[in-house]
Amino acid sequence: MQKRAEWRAVLPHAIANRLAALALQNIPAATIMKALVADAPPRLRRSFSRRLGYLDGSKEAQSIVRAWLAPGGMLADTPNLGEDERAMLANVAPVMSDETLAAIEHALKEADEPTLAKTTHVARLLRSLAYEPEQFERAVAILIKIALAAKDDDENGAAGIVPSLFYIVLSGTHAPIAMRLKVLEGFLKSDEPELQAVGFKSLDAVLKTDHFSSAHGFEFGARSDLAPGA
Repeated sequence: MQKRAEWRAVLPHAIANRLAALALQNIPAATIMKALVADAPPRLRRSFSRRLGYLDGSKEAQSIVRAWLAPGGMLADTPNLGEDERAMLANVAPVMSDETLAAIEHALKEADEPTLAKTTHVARLLRSLAYEPEQFERAVAILIKIALAAKDDDENGAAGIVPSLFYIVLSGTHAPIAMRLKVLEGFLKSDEPELQAVGFKSLDAVLKTDHFSSAHGFEFGARSDLAPGA
């Protein structure tokens, strides 16, 4: 047991995750939600969401996350989430990555430029969601929408993250090169100068052959298959 003031934690994660999964099975969901969400301080809610993020194999964890992501759910309104909810969204995304991407897509489907510009907080999350080949094009499409609206060249912003997905190593995605080149071709053929600029940066990333490094993390819950290789 780890003790910090009135807080307690069970370590290591291999033990803590098993105990957490068992607790979700054995304790009524209403009791858990009241104690750890509805009546809980922000720090405890964030801690609970982080533990959920390691339980992608738990049906009970999936049920909680699904409810949070559903229309009207606590994490559904992506552009207007507070700081705590933003952290919770990033924490629980590994539990249901496709549903998380779908929720972000739904929230931003009709979003105007000002709304997209204030949604840069999901850029790093979208990079993680682009790991799976079937989610790559969808995640990149949202990143581009945010990048064009935010007009931000910061390496950790949407426009800076897109090119990082095109390296041959440390890309953070398992999308095959043919899929990535198809997306890149779309950038370069665009009539929008901003999108062409992203395309040229992505082309430069594709052609890079040495001295690779990454400013981005590769942690995504307990998903051991999310290795940093291309």
